[in-house]
Amino acid sequence: MIHEEIILVAEHLQQRISPITYELISFADEIKRFRPGIIITIVIIGKGFREIAGEIIQKSGINVICIECENLHLYNAEAYILILKEFISEKKVKYICIPHTSTGLDYAPGLAVKLHASCITGIEKCHYREENIIFTRSILNGKIQMEATPTTEVSVLTILPGSFKAPGFTKSFPYSPKIVNTAVSPCKTKTIKILNSNEDDPSISEADIIVSAGRGIGREENLNIIYNLAKIFPRSAIGGSRTICDIGWLGYKHQIGITGKSVAPKLYIACGISGAIQHVSSIKGANIILAINTDPQAAIFNYSDYCVVEDLTTFIPILIDAFKKKEKPHTFSI
Repeated sequence: MIHEEIILVAEHLQQRISPITYELISFADEIKRFRPGIIITIVIIGKGFREIAGEIIQKSGINVICIECENLHLYNAEAYILILKEFISEKKVKYICIPHTSTGLDYAPGLAVKLHASCITGIEKCHYREENIIFTRSILNGKIQMEATPTTEVSVLTILPGSFKAPGFTKSFPYSPKIVNTAVSPCKTKTIKILNSNEDDPSISEADIIVSAGRGIGREENLNIIYNLAKIFPRSAIGGSRTICDIGWLGYKHQIGITGKSVAPKLYIACGISGAIQHVSSIKGANIILAINTDPQAAIFNYSDYCVVEDLTTFIPILIDAFKKKEKPHTFSI
């Protein structure tokens, strides 16, 4: 009897496995609760991952297969699609789970097309109803949640980072990863190099308090208000949505989101940020989220501990003045 499989495609950068890979395991465990007989397999595509694969097996007890290709020293979407299509054709695969990241979204839709599979992206949770597994994702900038279920035999799923907490591994398993060599090579595209940002700023990752700006601040000049608010807190940093960075109001070193940084400060102040799930998923680790927005229906309020429905150009100066009137203005703590 051939059992159905869930394939988890590991994500890696500079020979290191990304944390989202372990979150995929938690997602797969959720599916397994509804389909007990299904088998979970992790696939690592690249070169020289035998040792890392062993570490994953040792922690999780899950089978890991390394697909090695001599000419795949750098990530290439076309190569990933060709390799996964060939690998999956020999198995009874039900779900292919891919991180909902800039890399994952680069090849997941193309893989779904090649496999004639359904493609559900940005999955935040799942549940079982009427003998179907239902996947939930946000739409319309996070204001509405949509439920979807595949109607095809094979499904490509992308999992939103931060939606499923990585499991706490307590056991140690014997490990022996399987190595599969392939000669598949892309024919229409070639990866020349992968460039790291020259603007990497560790202060955002290390900050206790982040004051973040979105398109809702209105105009670039209003960034001065954001900077003034950040100045009253020790160990603070400035963050921004992708839109703010794309239009050049802030450098990309400030970008927070799926294509930017994930942060976990003690306090996150979202100023004029609508709450698109790509941004929200990267701030879920914050202890407290305070959102300031003129739209009472803004999606960011669904994830905030404190919600201020007000124009930030009115509210923030009042907040700063009130703070400065304190007898000990630098004793603020979270």
